[in-house]
Amino acid sequence: MKSMHYSSLLYSVYMIAICFFSFPAFSVCSATQHAHTFDAGNPLSHPEKGIFSLMPDQTLEKEYGWQIAPHSVFERRDLAKTRAPWLRDGVTGKSLAFYAPFSRGKWWVSIFYEAGMQDSCTISFSLNGKSLQPEMTSFSPPAEGRRSIQDIYRVLQAPVSITDKGLQIRMVGKQDSVRLLGLRVYPHPVVKTAQHREIMKKLKHAGKYTRVKSLDSLMTGLKPLLAELLQLERKHPQDPFFSYWHEQVSLLLKAEHYIKLMGWEWATKETGLSIFDRYHGAAMILDGVLMNKDPEYFPLYERAIWQRGRVLYWLDRERGSGREIRRAIKDLNWLAQRYPSEPLLAMYTGKKIETRSACIDIDRSQQVPEWARVQREALCRLSEILYWWVNERQAENGEFGGKLGDDVELLRAFPPLVLSGDPWAQKGWKKLADAVWNSEKVYKGFSAEPIDVEHASEFISDTAPELVLFSDDSLYIERLYASAAHFDTLWTGINDAGLRYFKSSWFGSTSIRTDPPRNRDVEMNTRAAKAVRYLAWKTGDPKVIDLLHQWSRAWLSAALRTDKGKPKGIFPASIRFDDGVFNGDEPTWHIANMYWTYYDWRHGAGTSLLDQLWFTYTLTNDRELLQPLYLCLEQIQDHLERGLSLDPRDHTPGSKAWAFATLANKAKFWQVVERWRFSMDDDRYDALILDMGTPYAKFRLTGNESELVNGLQKVLTNVRYNHPLLTDQVLHTDRVYPDGESADLGTAHLKAMLTGNGIYANASPYEAVTWEDTHPDFTALVRDASKEGLHVELYSFADSEQTLTMRVWQLDKGDYKMHITNPQKRSKSVTVQQTGQRIQIDLKPQTLTSIKFVP
Repeated sequence: MKSMHYSSLLYSVYMIAICFFSFPAFSVCSATQHAHTFDAGNPLSHPEKGIFSLMPDQTLEKEYGWQIAPHSVFERRDLAKTRAPWLRDGVTGKSLAFYAPFSRGKWWVSIFYEAGMQDSCTISFSLNGKSLQPEMTSFSPPAEGRRSIQDIYRVLQAPVSITDKGLQIRMVGKQDSVRLLGLRVYPHPVVKTAQHREIMKKLKHAGKYTRVKSLDSLMTGLKPLLAELLQLERKHPQDPFFSYWHEQVSLLLKAEHYIKLMGWEWATKETGLSIFDRYHGAAMILDGVLMNKDPEYFPLYERAIWQRGRVLYWLDRERGSGREIRRAIKDLNWLAQRYPSEPLLAMYTGKKIETRSACIDIDRSQQVPEWARVQREALCRLSEILYWWVNERQAENGEFGGKLGDDVELLRAFPPLVLSGDPWAQKGWKKLADAVWNSEKVYKGFSAEPIDVEHASEFISDTAPELVLFSDDSLYIERLYASAAHFDTLWTGINDAGLRYFKSSWFGSTSIRTDPPRNRDVEMNTRAAKAVRYLAWKTGDPKVIDLLHQWSRAWLSAALRTDKGKPKGIFPASIRFDDGVFNGDEPTWHIANMYWTYYDWRHGAGTSLLDQLWFTYTLTNDRELLQPLYLCLEQIQDHLERGLSLDPRDHTPGSKAWAFATLANKAKFWQVVERWRFSMDDDRYDALILDMGTPYAKFRLTGNESELVNGLQKVLTNVRYNHPLLTDQVLHTDRVYPDGESADLGTAHLKAMLTGNGIYANASPYEAVTWEDTHPDFTALVRDASKEGLHVELYSFADSEQTLTMRVWQLDKGDYKMHITNPQKRSKSVTVQQTGQRIQIDLKPQTLTSIKFVP
């Protein structure tokens, strides 16, 4: 950093240069009626002309300057990619006051200042003694706290009436210091000439909401207008009209540029800003643009309020804290009132608009099974969404544009398409999986950085495991071994009690973080183990199976303990590695207090650990691993028999009643129960399953096909409507929810019908069957599946016969009779020689086909 102290001679030379070379017709003393820019910070840090210096020693003896001076200067040279030179340095102070002898009249003041360490603006402002109450967006703070000053800045714009006393600007920091970058002061821009009127006409045209409804249309019309205004500003330097509108268009263009960059990895490298910095920065700039509250006079108002409303809507979808959505609703409702017949605004403000689709043109004759008709629409509409992402948005390098860590989450709703043989779904999945594997985010087969497991695991767990279900390339099996190696030698260890736990929930491929509270095993570590489960299932590697078995038994021991009042059978939120203490030094068993609230027990309620133990049982036949599942079923049944409320809000958090009421409301719990019930053929909890279980489980128990149709409504309720909010309007790719906001797992039901596996997001591989070479008009229903037999029904809405391939995964090796009825019955012998064996099926058009495998 250059010194803050300059000799008086150097200062005099600098001021002479400014006055006579930068603005020949202007001096600070004359305060003429044109725009003025003041750069707070080091005057030698940039070569720009026409900018006045605001060093810490700029006192009123030099005509303009500080009444309350800053205590230091700073430079942000690393932000040269996103900031003009005069915004790359600044001054800091707890309180600042600036004065300049501007002439009488109405002026506009723009204040540029860094966001600092705060997610809400806590600085107070006043102009000429009048306090300002600017509307500044507040953002959700980062879960793990902020460790460095933000790389973005806020903009405040306000009118001020100046008398003979000149202009005074006062800024007082509260929770944070003021980090002032610079000031701009403009005479109020008055329309006087024909050229002014022509510019206003162009501004009104560009400023309409209807010009920029889609992401692709962002920045439309602004770039040529900005270039024209810049030429006019240079041609007429004394005319404040052109300077003022050049600044407004420039600000709006920068905000739209940030939004349009979305989360593309190249954009992060290009700007040096993260996706959140760009979205926050856009909203902060738009706050300033929208401080001119007269939409009739300010022609860019509609466009700016649309952009702010949209970016804040998606930020709230991403976080769900409620901070951003309040302003988003206000902005979007304002627009919706101006455009009451605009469908997109209706969607954003909570209305459901059905999407026009060829998916509804499906045979509704009585010969078509209702489950097939409804499934066909669900698959068709789901494929419309996925096709858009694969064909319209996915880049050559595999990205979807929301940053890789979020792009991978978009895949969670699409296993029904991938596993039913949709070639576009498989192509898009492979393309993204390969992009992730080869990206800088991944090193040695896992996250390169030791970050929290939810974010560290998603790169691999959301992309790599399912590949072994639809690709025979051995490369994809080899990739799974990387996670197994890390699981063995880095992530887990044997603690003081001789039990294998994860040493941390913050880890990568080369290191882990064990500083408290990160030094604990948590339920979400099952996500990191997903690739290990798939590897154990696919290869039967005894060492890998043994590692999973040791870990499962460690969590079994925790489930059977009752420390800190934890009910028996329930898993604690976290376990400190060294000594096995529930939640470390925290007082309860259920609140982890580990920065992210999703580590608290109520988030997953141990359902992923129940799946881990059940999966391990399928490989080891260790029946002790089933004890937590049995205890939970017993307690929920007892809960109902005693007439206790199943609403967790009716019970004290941490209590036995609260725990089992919470668990009973988790869809994934009943998915695990479903896997247990149809693998063990144990009917003692059938009444409970019929009361609370999954729609697919209820169908399997009763044969009632209306349960299938009802389960599919959870998908259709969302994929039928508001298609843009699932495709081209999306700013965060991990918030594409075909299942709805509640993630009610409707696509898991769809997948259960097609494959027999109803576990959400394919957490573990329980498929009875998958499909290849299918036609878009294909539907399937797994009516029964076990190691000894398989019964599926198929229906094709196509006009001609098709040959497809079924892959059988659960059947034991051996000889079977395959009975085919469509409606004639015929049989043939089939020998199953390997897991995932392919069997060709000739499927007649528009005819229900039944296929049964019998030993």
